[in-house]
Amino acid sequence: MTIPREWELLGANSGELPVEGAGAETVVRLHTDVCRPLAARLAGDPENAAREHVYLTLEEIRGHFDAALLRVFLQLPEGARPADHPSLCAGTLGLYGLNRASAGQGKGLESILDITPMLQQQRPVQLLDLDALRVAILPQRELPAQAGIVVGRVRLFRQQYAVRRTA
Repeated sequence: MTIPREWELLGANSGELPVEGAGAETVVRLHTDVCRPLAARLAGDPENAAREHVYLTLEEIRGHFDAALLRVFLQLPEGARPADHPSLCAGTLGLYGLNRASAGQGKGLESILDITPMLQQQRPVQLLDLDALRVAILPQRELPAQAGIVVGRVRLFRQQYAVRRTA
C-alpha cells in the first residue's frame, strides 16, 4: 500500500496475522512521542481536533474466502462479547474479491478505516495515550478451516487537514 506522504505513522503491528475460526487479535505498538501529544490535541481545543484525522489500515489481506465480513474492534476487553461494546467497533470489511486479489503474485485487498469519529466519541486518551493498541479482527460468522485469511500488516496513521473558515 502506498501511503500519502503527508500521513504520519503512529504505529504498526509486528507481522502477519492469520484470521482463523472466531477471529484474531494483534497489538499495534504506538509511537508515544507522536500519539500522546495527538491525544492531548484531540481532547483539547475543538478547532485543533477538527484538523486531525486518524486512520487504521489493514494491508495485504489475502485468502480464499470471499464471503466473509470482518469487524475490527479497538481495545475490546479480553473475553468480552463484541455485541456488548459497539462503540469499540472501528468498522466492517467485506472481503468480496479476496480470492482473485490473492491469486498468483497478488498482494490481496487493502482497507483504510477512518477512526476519527470513534476517537471523537470516546476520550482520545483511552486509545492514543498508550504504548500499544489492541486490534481484534472478528468475522461475523466463524470462518471455515479452508478460508486461509491473513492480514499482512496493521498500521495506524494520522493526517492533519487545514480547517476552512467561513465568513
